[in-house]
Amino acid sequence: MGYQIIVDAIRSAAETVNPNGTFIHGRRSDGSLEYNEPMPQIHLYPFTTSPQSDRNFIVADIVMAFWQQDSPSTTNEERETIIAEMDVLSDSFI
Repeated sequence: MGYQIIVDAIRSAAETVNPNGTFIHGRRSDGSLEYNEPMPQIHLYPFTTSPQSDRNFIVADIVMAFWQQDSPSTTNEERETIIAEMDVLSDSFI
């Protein structure tokens, strides 16, 4: 039950801060398979939960990625801007 609660909470936050982008999660989170979905993309990588028997909560190690499309012709300056934009998006998510 804890897994779905976590996914739902993260999805809700992702959709709030990135309403025109895409939230992707699951066993496989592969941007190359989702390249045609709207950018930016927020990826929630697979995770497991661990119930804490001596406490009333669960623990989960969460790894996420915030992606914006670039191309082979993207300059270093353009890439720096993309990375900065994803930093702002991830800060908004937090």
